[in-house]
Amino acid sequence: INKRLNKEDLDELIKNKLIIDKQINRAFQKIYFKNKNKFRELEGNNLLIANVIRKYVIRLLESDKEYAPFQYIDSEKKCEVQYPLNGKFVNLKGYIDRIDEKDGLVRILDYKTGSGKLEFKNMYELFEHNNEKRPKYVFQTFFYGILYKNEANHKIVQPGIFYIKELFRDNYMSELKFKPDNKTNIIVTDFKDYEEEFSAQLIQCLEEIFNSNVDFFQSTS
Repeated sequence: INKRLNKEDLDELIKNKLIIDKQINRAFQKIYFKNKNKFRELEGNNLLIANVIRKYVIRLLESDKEYAPFQYIDSEKKCEVQYPLNGKFVNLKGYIDRIDEKDGLVRILDYKTGSGKLEFKNMYELFEHNNEKRPKYVFQTFFYGILYKNEANHKIVQPGIFYIKELFRDNYMSELKFKPDNKTNIIVTDFKDYEEEFSAQLIQCLEEIFNSNVDFFQSTS
């Protein structure tokens, strides 16, 4: 955290499989086994899972190496803001998986082990209640833009998503894409360009949530 990472730093990590395995094992003990003192060897299915995780970690480090040099700002960053709503404030919070910076550009990134979209056609689509194809992860990263805005110190903030499985494809990109029609494909480089419209939709959503005359209901999708 807060270290400038060069290609050589990441190359050293990639080559050191022992450290990677040690950290994976450590995560198993702490998070999965919930062991405090007793160590359990990985075996069977857990060992197979650990091997898959190592493969993903190495590929992610290789992707970082291609992007280097950059400064790694934080991981699992807890952000909280008091968001103005009808003369009052609503407490909003979230945990940003990763924040890094390069040449004055701050990336706020979310890791996803599953699949999903990077594209969206309009802001309304991000807030649709019963649209099973709603680009919900795009909404999530824009929401992080709201949470991290003040800490960015007026730097350019670029939201993005790492779909880990997709990292094995050639020319994979983490950038979001505004695609209102088949002929337009605009890469989101600065959250500020979309903030006003996103905020308007967010306020409308919050107003509905806090409106006692509007019942909560289960989405159909």
